[in-house]
Amino acid sequence: MTRTFGGCATCAGECCRRYVVPVSVVDVRAIVQATALHPAEFLALRAVAPAVPVPGFRLEPGGPEAMVVLDRRPGGACTFLLELPGGHARCGGYGHRPLACRAFPTTLRHGTPAIRRDVVCGPDAWSTATMDLTAYHADLTAQRTAWAEHGRIVREWNEMVESSGRRHTGRELLSHLLMA
Repeated sequence: MTRTFGGCATCAGECCRRYVVPVSVVDVRAIVQATALHPAEFLALRAVAPAVPVPGFRLEPGGPEAMVVLDRRPGGACTFLLELPGGHARCGGYGHRPLACRAFPTTLRHGTPAIRRDVVCGPDAWSTATMDLTAYHADLTAQRTAWAEHGRIVREWNEMVESSGRRHTGRELLSHLLMA
């Protein structure tokens, strides 16, 4: 499916600097398959905020939950963001970017892709008239399915952690995501 770059034509990478990108297990597997990187090379664990509807992994029985997110370089940019001359930026992993990035800047409203209200690109950066809404709908639907699978894997991991009675490392969790 062909995508219009919309706001990305003049992109300075603000979305890659200012948003925390939650990553599903489906995303992790796709990135690993495309890059041969270990998840520890591009992911981080971050405490689950109460308002975030992302299921979190526990590393110790009864411990706090953490969500898996794209890691950030010093300065705050996504690990995959490429800085280009002229103040522009592009995703260095565009072909295998997470579903959250694929679906950006849209959300489903009444079953139809619409521009999110919290987009940092500016009010005129995106127009649904120039976007492939069918492709965005497919990505949003795939994202919903991926998060359902992710939730199942989180529950299984957390049950294993509870029954083990011991603390696990973040690296153990990230390695587990490849086998789940």
